Amino acid sequence: MRSPVNINLSKFILFAVLPVLFISCTSANKTANHDLSIEELLRVSIINESRIKNFDVFGDISFESDDEYNNGTITLCVFKPDTLYAKIQGPFGITGAVFFMNGENFTYYNVIESMVITGTASPSNLGAVMRFRTTREFLLDALSGAFDYSELKNNYTSYNILDTVYVIRKQNEEGTLEYHFKPEKNLIHLFRQYDNSGEKIVEISYDKYKRIDDCYFPSVIDMRNLKTNQRILLELSDIKLNIQEFSYNLVYPKNVKIIKWD
Repeated sequence: MRSPVNINLSKFILFAVLPVLFISCTSANKTANHDLSIEELLRVSIINESRIKNFDVFGDISFESDDEYNNGTITLCVFKPDTLYAKIQGPFGITGAVFFMNGENFTYYNVIESMVITGTASPSNLGAVMRFRTTREFLLDALSGAFDYSELKNNYTSYNILDTVYVIRKQNEEGTLEYHFKPEKNLIHLFRQYDNSGEKIVEISYDKYKRIDDCYFPSVIDMRNLKTNQRILLELSDIKLNIQEFSYNLVYPKNVKIIKWD
């Protein structure tokens, strides 16, 4: 695996283009329906997932760790099935980093360090840039909470109904994935990932859903890396769904240092 890139703003990209407070869609906790089947629970999420083909959002982003706090703004555009653009800007609108992924490849431009990294969007390469080992597919899903609910409905390990939450668990080779849904709209409000030892390593929460053209999209996304004690909070003020075309480009000067990874 590549050595992590020593770039402060790559910590923003860690979660802003990723694969993490309990959150509700309303101010009061609703009581769960103990007769609700998993098919009924996931119905709204499956419909919502199918309706959101792409999104273009803007808002505030903040990063916290044991010894650092930064904030700025983020422009984020995801065009399914494989294209992602993210731009992080600091105070006074100064661009710090831009990330672009299309198909199997990615380009990461660190404006502060005047350096560009390009390569295949493999878990090891993405992990080196983002300080978090993840997959291209998870990044695209996690940024809106639009996981593959159709597949989850037919392939899960357990389904439990508590007083104020529905919990679906799914085991894979790397550990356990856990999806929490709040009653009423039955939209995801919490995703957790555990390793094979049972240690929680990732937590993503989704809050303050906005209804836009019969679709639901979270305007607050709170992401945590429990192993490194890092937190990214996105508070989106402008959300556009199903835009007609992808209009972003990653442009950088010819004199920047370019690093190419396989």
